[in-house]
Amino acid sequence: MTLRSSAAVAALAAGILLFAVPVQAQSTSPAPQAQQQPTLKLDDAKLDAFVGAAVEVIRIRQTWKPKIDGAKSLEEKQQLNGAAQIEMKLAVENAPGITMKEYVIIAEASRQNSRLLEEIQRRVGQRIGPANK
Repeated sequence: MTLRSSAAVAALAAGILLFAVPVQAQSTSPAPQAQQQPTLKLDDAKLDAFVGAAVEVIRIRQTWKPKIDGAKSLEEKQQLNGAAQIEMKLAVENAPGITMKEYVIIAEASRQNSRLLEEIQRRVGQRIGPANK
């Protein structure tokens, strides 16, 4: 699959953001209040680690999507979706240079900061572009 178009990069970024919500929903700790939102020092290394993890999450999503879409029942769809979520969570947890908490913080911050989202999209495009030429 070629992912060099800006539409594909935008779709990747959207997928990155979609993943942050289910993972946070699985957390046993209460969600932080808006004024208690954790802060994170976001340097180039941390952003690169985020993009690396995000690209892996999207690859996993793309692998599982046809299986989930082809499920014959709601129960099968839920089971497949759960398996995909576990695989994505493990990918982030095993990604070098970033924790799950940091991943979620950056993904949520990119929802509110268009410049951050654009930078993530640019870096995702750079990361996947050369591999698909």
